[in-house]
Formats: sequence, C-alpha cells, structure tokens
Amino acid sequence: MDIAVVGGDRRWYALASLLIDGGEEVTAVGFETLGGPAYPPEAVKAALARAACIVLPAPAFENDMVCAPCSAAPVPARWIAACAAEDAIIFAGRPGVALEGTRAKVVDYLQWEPYAVANGELTAEGALEILMRERDRALSGARVLVTGYGRIGKLLCRKLRALGARLTVAARKPGDLAMVAAMGDTPVPIQGLPGLELPFDIVVNTVPAPVIGKELLRHLPEDGVCLELASRPGGFDPAAETMGIRLIRAPGLPGKYAPVTAGEILRDTIYYFMEEMRKRP
Repeated sequence: MDIAVVGGDRRWYALASLLIDGGEEVTAVGFETLGGPAYPPEAVKAALARAACIVLPAPAFENDMVCAPCSAAPVPARWIAACAAEDAIIFAGRPGVALEGTRAKVVDYLQWEPYAVANGELTAEGALEILMRERDRALSGARVLVTGYGRIGKLLCRKLRALGARLTVAARKPGDLAMVAAMGDTPVPIQGLPGLELPFDIVVNTVPAPVIGKELLRHLPEDGVCLELASRPGGFDPAAETMGIRLIRAPGLPGKYAPVTAGEILRDTIYYFMEEMRKRP
C-alpha cells in the first residue's frame, strides 16, 4: 500500500519507519530535522496524489499549514485537499475545515476511543516520568492535586494512587466526583478551587481552560511542582510563571516520552480503519 505520512513529531516519524518495516511503500514528508529527506513541492504533490492513505498529525493544521515541527518547509493545507485521490483515505487529528471539498474519505482518529485511551495512557506514564525526574522526593505520600477527570485524569490518578500519592481531584460532573470518592481520593468541585487552601506538593492540570488561580498557587511549597498537560491556554493562571513557581508545560507527551510506542498505536489505528473499510460493500 502506498502511504504518505505528512508532518507531525517523532511519533509520526516512527510511524513511517514501522509502516516501511511492515512492507508498505511510504513517503515521509516534513521530518528533515530528524534525518528525513527534503522533497521539492512537485514531489510532495505527486506523493499525495498516488497515496492510498495520507496520514496527518494531531492537530492536522495550524495557520493553513500542516503541523510539521520537524520541518523547515511545512506543506500547505490546500495541497492535501487538492491532491488526494478520490479513493484515498486521509487520517487527520482535528482536521477542521481545511479538508472540506476533498474527494477523499477523512477519518479523525482522535474520535476513536481505543486510540484516545491508548494515547492517554502514554500521556499519564510520561507525566509520572516528569514528576519523578523533577522532584527530589518520592511520589509516595506526596500531596497531589489533579484538575480534570477525563481520560488522562483518570489514568494518571490510577498510576499516582498505585505509587502511594495522596490525591485530591477536581472535577465538574457529579458522577466523576462520586467516582473519585469511591476510589478513596478527595473530590473537589472544580468551581470550588479558588477557595481551596490545602497545600499541595504537586498540581497537575488536564483541563484546557483556566481553572487554577493565584490564590491556590500561593499555598505551594518552595519545592512544589506544577505540570501542565492540557493544550494552550492551559489551566494555570498566566501569573504562575511570574510567581516563581516551577511550571512545566508538557504538550504532546506521547511523541516525546515514547515515540515508537505512540507510532505503534497510530499504525494499529490506521490498519484497523483500513480493514473495516475493506469489509464494507
């Protein structure tokens, strides 16, 4: 199968290698800083036109270009829609309006629950690695506030709980708060965070909206660590970085912490959808 992997970080570069190892014909575009070849525009368009499958990153586009942090010459979004063959499949994370009008089938793999869970597991594991590296103390017994109880929040809490951390979890939904309590952790309605005065050693945010204000951050000890897992603007008050607080922003953790495993998850997702589509009449 002829596949074009266009843009993305190290996990998409690993995906290209895994697909090649599996016997696929792969053109990897946008990975010059990782040792990948540089293609002239006409070669990129030709690769897009002949590909049975085009794989884009997540998010797929930014400022009308394919997100390609490992390239000095990202691909314009309009090339994807214009060049993709009618019988091709485009795998893209949050494609938005850039692919409107394309003749190809578009699959947003971020909406597939097995992919989201597997990716969340890598994010949670990568978060633990950061916390253990950045602290001089064990996580066992650490007072940890986790804001948000979605996939990543749940997976992270499970891992922190297993290591003996003392968890407080802020969530919006009553059902999530009930589950937090049932797991033996301390639930806090997320709207109640401004009045929370308990000192925490670690604060981890998974909510992509401001929820952690200066009032709460003032109670952090000198060696406290804040970890931002959500996309910008994130959950921390912008003043956090001027308060002398150690705030670590860690977007895209799967690609940084375990790019090969993340690439394997992407590969399996692509093969799953390709097989499902073959079954359809």
